[in-house]
Order: sequence, then structure tokens, then C-alpha cells
Amino acid sequence: MKLGKPFDIFKIAKDGDPVWIEAAQNLDAATTRVNTLRESAPGDCMILSQSTGKRIVFTARGGIRRD
Repeated sequence: MKLGKPFDIFKIAKDGDPVWIEAAQNLDAATTRVNTLRESAPGDCMILSQSTGKRIVFTARGGIRRD
């Protein structure tokens, strides 16, 4: 069993590259952190599930895209 925080949080740089910010224990905590980040530093953010590889992208315009 893997211990640790299974959701990685990234800001998306202007060049499109993801910049790792931190990890979260669950999706709710990751989403809350992304919303806080977006208030202080507008731009795109992404949550990546380490277990599934699925991504949730939060766009600067308020959209949400699931990959």
C-alpha cells in the first residue's frame, strides 16, 4: 500500500508547462487548494491523480476540463 498524498497540484506556466506546487491527501483538499491558488495567482491549475493518471484542469476563465 502506498502511503502519502495521492493528488498532485500544479500551476500551469505561461509556456504551458506544469509547475508542481504540492500534494494533497484527497480530491476535496486538492480542489480547495486550487481555488485558493486561483484567488491569489490567477491562471490555469491542474490536479493529477497519482493512482489513475486522470487530470482535472481549472482554467483561468473558470472552466473545468477532465482528461
